[in-house]
Amino acid sequence: MQLNNMDRLAMGLCDKIEAIFGDRAGTISIYDVVEDPNHRAFKIKFIAYDYFGIQFSYELGLMGFSIVLNDQFGVSLSKHKYAYSEVEDWERYLREIMAEIELRIPDKFLKAKGWL
Repeated sequence: MQLNNMDRLAMGLCDKIEAIFGDRAGTISIYDVVEDPNHRAFKIKFIAYDYFGIQFSYELGLMGFSIVLNDQFGVSLSKHKYAYSEVEDWERYLREIMAEIELRIPDKFLKAKGWL
C-alpha cells in the first residue's frame, strides 16, 4: 500500500497523540482520508480516558478536536480554530486538549483510574 501525504500526516499525529496521552488514549484509528488537489482531509478517532470518544478532524489545513456525542454532533475542545501549520508546539497543544477533556470527566472517575 502506497501512503499519500494525508496518510503520513495522520500517522504522524497518531504517534504524537500516543506519546502525549499515553495510556489515556486507546483504540486510535484513521479514517475518511482524502488526497485530492482540491480537497485534503482526514479524521482520527480514539477513546480518551476510557470515558469519551474523541475525534480529530483535518480539512483544507484547518483542524480541531471534539468530543463525539453522536454521528452528527460533537463538542469542540479547541477555544478557536487552528490551522495545522500554526501549531508549533504539539506537546503543549495536546496537553491543553487533555486538560479540556479532564474538565469534563468527574474527578472521582479520574482518581479511580489513577489519572488525578
